[in-house]
Amino acid sequence: MNITAERELAHAGVLRARGLRPASEKPPPEILDSWARCLQAGLDFAAPVAPPVVDGADLARRRDRTAVLRRLARAELQTLAQQITGSNFLLAFADAEGVILDLYADNRFAMSATEAGIVAGSCWAESVCGTNGLGTALASGRPLAVCGPEHYLLRLGEVACTAAPVRDALGEIVGVIDASSHFESRQHHTRALVQMAATHVENGLLMQQMSQRMVLAIHPRPEFLGTLSVGLLAFDDEGRLEAANARARQLLQGLRAEPGVDFDTLFCEPYEQVAARLRSGAEIRLRDGLGGGLVARCIAWPAAPAPRAMPAPEAARTAAGAGG
Repeated sequence: MNITAERELAHAGVLRARGLRPASEKPPPEILDSWARCLQAGLDFAAPVAPPVVDGADLARRRDRTAVLRRLARAELQTLAQQITGSNFLLAFADAEGVILDLYADNRFAMSATEAGIVAGSCWAESVCGTNGLGTALASGRPLAVCGPEHYLLRLGEVACTAAPVRDALGEIVGVIDASSHFESRQHHTRALVQMAATHVENGLLMQQMSQRMVLAIHPRPEFLGTLSVGLLAFDDEGRLEAANARARQLLQGLRAEPGVDFDTLFCEPYEQVAARLRSGAEIRLRDGLGGGLVARCIAWPAAPAPRAMPAPEAARTAAGAGG
């Protein structure tokens, strides 16, 4: 069965289960895909919303394990809260398993969120809670919005969710940012804001994880090197690629921008020459392996290794020699 047929069956199955007639306008493909997964998992659309909640010790371990990621994500949640204040919202950051680690909510939404089980430590994985912004973004690996009746569970039909997964420097999903509100209070620009927040976290995480590597910022236009549309590439001392953000892979589309690839494969100039030119801190012009023009700037250099301490006997001999 092809994917289109699966989506048609999922749509018909959910409508039939809810006692509704077929509609000419169908939900987006990512919602139909999620409904298909929920049907296959045997989830009951009429079931109460009852996400499992991890205990305090487990929550503490999850927070400790993602300390750097959490710090970056919490800063973005605080910024998001200021951007959508007064819109009856809830903001959440969850780990890769869909367990909420941090929450921000205005007073009007907080009470109903608690009643729905949206609390720190609750798990909103799609396999448990059906189609929902947080869980379905993790399941699909893509940013998305789930509005009202697009939720698989009927009792979430008054909520609108927008979520974006967060990936680490190697492209692995490590968390998700979600913004939820009552359906009638949703703001159409929220999806863009959530995606921007996720990109901020990803770029910050890459810089943290690649702190001992040369990190190159690239873009076709120099004025965009300091913006969210910049591509980030991290290289080791031999000029081998170790990490690239999503924007860098997009800018180098058609080239094999993956860990282990040599700089010389991606660009039309030897790594040593480019590194020497970048040492000045200036922006330079590069051509990628397909002939496309880019502007590059080095935004991080490996820290110089600390001098190694001499063993005590050798240090004493050196001091004695200096005194003689």
